[in-house]
Amino acid sequence: MKSYLNKNCKGKTIFVTGGAGFLGSEIVKQISASGGTALVYDNFSSGKKKFVENYPKVKIIKGDVRNRSILHKAIRKSQYITVGLGLKGSII
Repeated sequence: MKSYLNKNCKGKTIFVTGGAGFLGSEIVKQISASGGTALVYDNFSSGKKKFVENYPKVKIIKGDVRNRSILHKAIRKSQYITVGLGLKGSII
């Protein structure tokens, strides 16, 4: 599959909320194919670690977006943020 991300992702760290879910794992795949590092932030309530753990330059952090303390620490390590999360039955 062709990567639609800009080649400027190369060498950058991109924070992906819900990175192990259906949408997020595709975003992670695209980041990896573009030469960037994906910082996956997921609580694994529906996402699966196996969806992203074998891509190069992927770092996984188990956390919930509602836990602001862990979220803020994780975000500081990235240059870009993308959202691939969805909480079932909830509105954020």
